[in-house]
Amino acid sequence: MPQHSSFRATLEDGRDWYIGTRELRPDYLNVWQVVVAVPREDLFGGIDKSINRSIIIIAVLSVVGLVLIGAVSFGLTLPLKTLGIRMSEVTQMKFSSLEQGRLNRRSIIKEIANLEDTFHIMVKAFASGIRKNADLVGRRGVTNTNTNSATNMNKSGSHMNKSGSQIN
Repeated sequence: MPQHSSFRATLEDGRDWYIGTRELRPDYLNVWQVVVAVPREDLFGGIDKSINRSIIIIAVLSVVGLVLIGAVSFGLTLPLKTLGIRMSEVTQMKFSSLEQGRLNRRSIIKEIANLEDTFHIMVKAFASGIRKNADLVGRRGVTNTNTNSATNMNKSGSHMNKSGSQIN
């Protein structure tokens, strides 16, 4: 046997053991071989438990982090998506959002709420301008009062070209 060695073995009890041997020479005539066997669980049991606990904690924190990221992402994008829908409606001359009060809802995020406020003010002014224009056109009884413009609006808010036909 060599002067010293160590190895791992699974013994009859089914447990892993670390076994170390060392040669000792107390004098010139005698040679002793010391064998030490320690169950792996005694050496690494606490470390194994810590590793398993760490894996569980990391997995739970990862799931919680993903849920929080999803919630924050949804909280940021939903008001922007809604504002985009409202903008599309206004570009199609649909002011039902204004009339139904849906533009009065504000995001809890300050910057998005400021954007929504500005859009709401702009839409109100735009709708008011269209109504005033329609009233002026209606009072004059003429569908096309501006000869310099390629298009005008009728009372319903639709665009009219110079010949009086409706443009969408």
